[in-house]
Amino acid sequence: MQPERQISIAFTGVAAALVLPEYVAMSHHQHAAPGAGLVIGAVLGALGVFGGSLMASGHPARSARAVGMALWILVGLAFSGAVLLGAVHSASWGRRVVFGLAGLLPLVGPSVVLARRDPS
Repeated sequence: MQPERQISIAFTGVAAALVLPEYVAMSHHQHAAPGAGLVIGAVLGALGVFGGSLMASGHPARSARAVGMALWILVGLAFSGAVLLGAVHSASWGRRVVFGLAGLLPLVGPSVVLARRDPS
């Protein structure tokens, strides 16, 4: 049995456990400052989304590839939106840059997978 699917789901679950409380705090309290857990969650989420996208793109059925990639792209968009909200709530420009770059990471995985995929 190959553990790649379980690993990508575990990365995504741990990332969601780190990102969701920060997102809820920032969305309910205007002056809430994002913490380091948001960046760590974004990196773990990016790894999970990348692994899930790789497995979805390797499925033999075309419809399963499309549904799998759509799912992982939506998960990546959710992580990116939450982390970019952290960039908006940051006080300093250095933290805004860090949160902004970390917010783009979950979208890089599916983009790389789609870019490297040969048309078949």
